Amino acid sequence: MRFFLCLFTFNFLSALLNVVHSERSWYFRDDDIVFPGPTNAREVSLRRNLGLGANTNRIDHEEERPAAAPAKSRQGSAPNSRLCERKYGEYIRRIFPDESDTAKDANDAEFNGRSLAAPGEYPHMTALGFVSDNGQVDYKCGGSLISDRFVVTAAHCTNIVGEVPTKVRIGDLNLLEEEPHLEPQIHNIKKIHNHPDYKSTSYYNDIALLELETEIDLTEFARPIRLWTRPSTGPFTIAYAMGYGSTDFAKQRTNRLTDLNMTIISNEVCNRELPQIPETDRGIIDSQLCARDYALNRDTCQGDSGGPLQLNIRGRRRRNRLHYQLVGITSYGLYCRSGYPSIFTRVYSFLDWIESIVWKDE
Repeated sequence: MRFFLCLFTFNFLSALLNVVHSERSWYFRDDDIVFPGPTNAREVSLRRNLGLGANTNRIDHEEERPAAAPAKSRQGSAPNSRLCERKYGEYIRRIFPDESDTAKDANDAEFNGRSLAAPGEYPHMTALGFVSDNGQVDYKCGGSLISDRFVVTAAHCTNIVGEVPTKVRIGDLNLLEEEPHLEPQIHNIKKIHNHPDYKSTSYYNDIALLELETEIDLTEFARPIRLWTRPSTGPFTIAYAMGYGSTDFAKQRTNRLTDLNMTIISNEVCNRELPQIPETDRGIIDSQLCARDYALNRDTCQGDSGGPLQLNIRGRRRRNRLHYQLVGITSYGLYCRSGYPSIFTRVYSFLDWIESIVWKDE
């Protein structure tokens, strides 16, 4: 879920952004292993919703305290690589030892104005399950698999009105019905690691790691996403958000995986466009980032919180192959499709903290 502020009256004036949109892209080395992904640019839509409760988790809840911003890089074996990048390569080689073709075509079908994900298109996408007293599982948030045993999500998703997630589901497109040729996995959560500086009364440091009881069986339908290791993507970069959430404010969650493309905007522009609220008394800060859909006003919505904001970067030689990089975590926004930017937790700002927990023995 995701926080939606019910502001009863406000006038919104969009500033005209006279910016030259240059074709800026990052290319990967030819030997990089790629994720499956859409082979053509397409537009979609969704948004998230959160509800914060008290800080009393029923599972073992541990808080570590490294600095929020990465002070130094924990190097992997390759020159100029972080530990998280080296581990990503290890996971993918376990699944595709011969680096075989792994690209998947996008599903151009639409669902309530949003594009449906294709089987295997977003194999890192997870749904967080909350088990009720009668044993039913309600999937209220999303997350991203970043190792064979850890999922990264929004911290506010770890306690929603006193309830905590106990299960993670991965490799599925429809949470209500079985899809042919898919074998989703469900794993129990062993421990929740909220960022030590996260507070339920604030929208800052909205990031958590979910440690699973058992390792994910890594397959083409369930595998980690690579973490973005640069401080910025540059403004006006196209990124993708996704989740199983609602298509519009006050509607029920779809429980089907959809995505949308959004434009990343600078924090300066975001601070001008967003109204000031008590939960972000310092405005949008460096450990956050903003994105919005200027063309069609599509958005993330209730149930999309904790899911990824990612770059889908084409390979240099194989242009129909995509490299997925996690740049943000869906955090909060105002309603759905309100014309305001959505706010995400910037993954780069927490890399040292992530590595110190996920790969603490490396």
